[in-house]
Amino acid sequence: FGGNTFTQRLAEMNRDMKVIGFLGFVSLNSALVAQTYLPLLDSTATWHDENGWGDPGPNTSSYSCVRYTLGADTVVNDTTYQILLRTGHNSFSSPFGSFTTWYYEELVALFREDTASRRVFIRIPGWAPEFLYYDFSVGIGPYPVTYRYQASDLIVTLVDTVILSDGPHRRLHLESSWGNFDEVIEGIGGITGFF
Repeated sequence: FGGNTFTQRLAEMNRDMKVIGFLGFVSLNSALVAQTYLPLLDSTATWHDENGWGDPGPNTSSYSCVRYTLGADTVVNDTTYQILLRTGHNSFSSPFGSFTTWYYEELVALFREDTASRRVFIRIPGWAPEFLYYDFSVGIGPYPVTYRYQASDLIVTLVDTVILSDGPHRRLHLESSWGNFDEVIEGIGGITGFF
């Protein structure tokens, strides 16, 4: 036994089992925390959306850098919504000239979240209906058509937990008939852009 008595070896095994049991408890506890719904809309939420593209042709490109923030609440038809504002710019360059549109706390949409059903809804100013924006209630299988994802063939292929700086978040992996599509994270939204 390499100098260890049987009693010492048994004590070491008992200690090792306690450590394994504790780590198992921590892992289980983290998984349970991730199952608690994390709301998308809160007063400190902001999203940064930046993208650009260019064509091989002369001076044809686009670039935008926009920050979305939540403003005050408003009521429409007895339903309370949070106001979504954007600040930033969108630039476009072509053979006919360059153009930049600037935004400063411009009203983009109205949002509401039903935390009980794990769904987020959007209302575009000037449009009468309300649309489903994100559905975090789904499991593996079909993902509904939403304002954010208008493809009718989206499927949730995996539901797992991702650890972010503020703790565990539930994540949905979306695929379409042409391959990987996006990941949707509770409390964050889609990873390929919020809007």
